[in-house]
Amino acid sequence: PDTIGLYGKSLSKRFSDFPVASGRDERYMAYLRFGAINCVNGAIQNLQPAELYLSQSNQWDLSRNSRVPDSLDQTMAVLRAVNKEGKTIAVLFNFGAHAEVLKGKKEISADFLGPVYREVEREFGGTAIFVNGALGAMVGPAENGKKPESNWESMEKYGKRFAEAVILTARDGWRVENPDIAIKREVLKIPLQNFRFRLAMAFGLIPERSADGRITSEINFWRLGPAWIVTVPGEPYPAFAELLRRRMSGVPNFIFSLANGLWVNRSRKRRKND
Repeated sequence: PDTIGLYGKSLSKRFSDFPVASGRDERYMAYLRFGAINCVNGAIQNLQPAELYLSQSNQWDLSRNSRVPDSLDQTMAVLRAVNKEGKTIAVLFNFGAHAEVLKGKKEISADFLGPVYREVEREFGGTAIFVNGALGAMVGPAENGKKPESNWESMEKYGKRFAEAVILTARDGWRVENPDIAIKREVLKIPLQNFRFRLAMAFGLIPERSADGRITSEINFWRLGPAWIVTVPGEPYPAFAELLRRRMSGVPNFIFSLANGLWVNRSRKRRKND
């Protein structure tokens, strides 16, 4: 579903970049907000002491960049939370790749993340949580360096291989002793230079977010013991992630993409460094 308003009806396929109506459904947006609130409330109601296990690995054949082949962020970072009985509460894993093995299929699924969640939860118990990383320009699943075939069998095969990488990485996790926790948030005011966005807001296709010619976005930073977590709006390019990792001192470092302010850089055309 279109949560921004960019993908509404257009006059023809030739002019698909110029919608004449917003694709945003406010009923669906209300459903998303309600679901998010329920998730937060559920997490609060089930708070419990936990031990954290952290791990990191490089995955050389899980992703490919169809636009800039030599640009990839192949870091997989994993956080596993375990309760006082030694049972896994959750396994969170961070890696950059669009969940799009089944491109073009008009069926609802979690794509390769379906088998990933199944296999990871079967191995550890608890809840498997995937957070995407540097997936921009355009990073997707890979099978021997090539795009997997778009069918259920191929999706299942890739999902199991991805799950195996998560499981092996998590097994190598080290226990964090009494981790300190820090949280910071930075609000950004960014000049809106994209003419199409300005036009779309003027015609009501996108909700107005630019009262003074700038749009508001944000970046969040969390520290969990030695681990650093940074949220990035939109779909950051792998080259950007490389620059960011050079400035991060965590062990491991997590880069959460598609965070608050997704549409800020949704239509960027630069393919390498920004």
